[in-house]
Amino acid sequence: MLFTKIILLVLSFFTLSYLNAQNLISNGDFESGAAGWSNMAGGGGAATFTCPIAGFGNIHAGTNALRSNVTMDGANAWDVQTVQAGFIATIGSAHTLTFWAKSSIAGRQVRIVLQNASYTSQDYILTTSWTAYTFIFTPTEASLQLKIHYFQTGDFYFDDFVLPDVSGGPTLINTTIIPTTTFQTMVGFGGALTWYADRIISSPSKNAICDLLFTDSGIDILRLKNWYYPINYPTNKTTTTMDPASNKTGFDVTNQLQSLAKTRNNNIDVLLCSWSPPKALKSNNLLPEGTLKQNVGQFMYKELAQYWVDILDNISFTPEYISMQNEPGFITSGWETCEWRPTETAGFPGYDRALDSLWLHIKDRPIVPKILGPEPENLGTAAWNGSVNTFRELSTPIKAKSYLYGYAYHLYNYAGGAGSISPTNLNIVRDEFNNRPNFMTEFSSDNYNWIDVARMVHANLTEANTSAYIYWELAWDNASNSTMVGLDNAGGYTIKDNYYSIKHFSKYIDKGYTRIAASGSNATLNLTAFRNPAGNQITVVAINNHVSSQPLNFTLNGASILGAQAYNSVAGNYWQNLGVVNLSTTQNLTGKSITTYIITTSPLPVKLLSFSAERTENDAVLKWKTVSEKDNDHFDILHSLDGTTFESIGKVKGKGTTGTLQQYNFLHSSITKNKHYYQLKQIDFSGASTLSQVIMLTTEINNDPPFFFPNPFQDKLTIQLSTDKLDTQIKVYNTLGSIYYQGETDEHFVIISTNHFPSGLYFIEVKSADQSYVLKALK
Repeated sequence: MLFTKIILLVLSFFTLSYLNAQNLISNGDFESGAAGWSNMAGGGGAATFTCPIAGFGNIHAGTNALRSNVTMDGANAWDVQTVQAGFIATIGSAHTLTFWAKSSIAGRQVRIVLQNASYTSQDYILTTSWTAYTFIFTPTEASLQLKIHYFQTGDFYFDDFVLPDVSGGPTLINTTIIPTTTFQTMVGFGGALTWYADRIISSPSKNAICDLLFTDSGIDILRLKNWYYPINYPTNKTTTTMDPASNKTGFDVTNQLQSLAKTRNNNIDVLLCSWSPPKALKSNNLLPEGTLKQNVGQFMYKELAQYWVDILDNISFTPEYISMQNEPGFITSGWETCEWRPTETAGFPGYDRALDSLWLHIKDRPIVPKILGPEPENLGTAAWNGSVNTFRELSTPIKAKSYLYGYAYHLYNYAGGAGSISPTNLNIVRDEFNNRPNFMTEFSSDNYNWIDVARMVHANLTEANTSAYIYWELAWDNASNSTMVGLDNAGGYTIKDNYYSIKHFSKYIDKGYTRIAASGSNATLNLTAFRNPAGNQITVVAINNHVSSQPLNFTLNGASILGAQAYNSVAGNYWQNLGVVNLSTTQNLTGKSITTYIITTSPLPVKLLSFSAERTENDAVLKWKTVSEKDNDHFDILHSLDGTTFESIGKVKGKGTTGTLQQYNFLHSSITKNKHYYQLKQIDFSGASTLSQVIMLTTEINNDPPFFFPNPFQDKLTIQLSTDKLDTQIKVYNTLGSIYYQGETDEHFVIISTNHFPSGLYFIEVKSADQSYVLKALK
């Protein structure tokens, strides 16, 4: 008895000594149920996990604990496991984890694992009574996950995980926002409505759900599934009856959802994706699995393209974007899938050839949807070849396709929670495929809590420069913990935590906003900033993943902060309107929170619309446009031959203060055959200056310029390139800088459908590795 009292006294002293330290393990006492924890069983293992639980003696303290009933252990210790969402440790400092546990059978073992890139573990033999256990470790990396591995059968009970923060808490961060340093222009944020979406239409709360999804959330993009599978297609193309393997309800619901979304917000764009060609075009004559069918030894590319024509002819709307094949890299047993390869092989069709055929079949439609591709299931290794990267392999053959609007990808190699958000593969998208906007079109995971969801959005925005982020479960069955809005069979709905993870981005960052530089992000703080097209509002999303409050100071370069308001979310208390906030004072971000700041700013001294260089004979002509100027004295023209050391080569007088479009040019005479780098240094009347982005011009005097016809043009525009201008980028924009076409080609003729171009003057910008031209055309 005395020994027991001594142990309890020691544990009490240990607990008291850490009263002022935050617990790094979120919901370590399970008082919030299973929030922040996930469970899995595979490799032959089987288990059920219960939280909350009831029964005398099954809870150590409080009102809840976790019960893991392992009925079959797996082949490996990790086949059955419980995973905590993740925490941020202090590298090089000793940490002490304590927890309470017991088992139904004395002597049963469990393994506690701390893991990310590194791995450390300790085994524990449990008794049938609640006992305190300790794990002392010194981390070599900051972001870690706590895991419980079960390699024996039985009932296991856990409660009160405590890992005191030894860092002393976050230190003050000074974030500097630079509106003139720009990255990607946003297409927007959105979500998918596919399976279970029929519950929205049949719900007595339909209008309330639609107001939530399409108005309150602020989404810009809605991803819908193709359900067009007429029975006996292609003999029958009517929508009266659908193949029983699909369903007629899904087709009708898709039409209705598009209408309901557009009624509430006409600016919402629709991405229509197909999971499989119809049975008649499948090698196995089934919607699940298989690949594209062959006819007389030839894959049925034309027939698939015609199928898409029939889809567009029979749905009630024209989607803004289409994706020919969801996740072309693999098949899943029992699911609507179709397997492809980047280029054609003996056994599989080439995704590139199918995309070409699709474009040829739809390019002359009155309204042409923008094509996205290749939409692979992950950014990691390919299922068909584990030594290659799925996204890179599928995207490379279509990179030069002028009709391709943007790259699309999924994130299912990032399934391990917060600790697995690695930038490596995201950087492939940003660094190797940056000639078009890129779209993250599907991801959700039970291993991600609501903070992790926001952190994943941040990672894609900053590491992949993604222009669009589409969450997978915009609405799903209510049993899902990863959905944004849960739907039940009776028509009821529940707003889940993840709704607010996306809303913090989607509500006040719209299509056309530009991501701008914001310093200060670290292991526990993620900051992203966006400027609206008018240049007078900045939205900042701040994610504090630390358990303690994060002090934060704001500095805005080149403009003044006129006012700000903010919205804050913490677990259980989401989207709190903080009202007007004073950004001249230190902001304290609550522990484990997301805060969105909407900042009103003075206009930038100069809002630069475009800056380009083109060759004329032996000279370089620099052209730039501004849409507004304030106290603009002049521009210094900076030139460099190495892109690093710049010198002034001239000045151009500014227009002072103006709110109308201004055009400038500067002639750099008699330049050598070389690479030339240019930058504008704008200087206002006070002497303050702002630098533009750097542009490059490579001169090759002997190349012939491109030409186009007809001029004026009507429904199409043909651009002819000289024989040595491969890998050429083409952009067509109007006098306001609005882009109506952009793409890359390796062909000598590019035909652009221009039915949707309004009448007016256009600029055709043609850039290749060796030169740049801007031509004028009239419609």
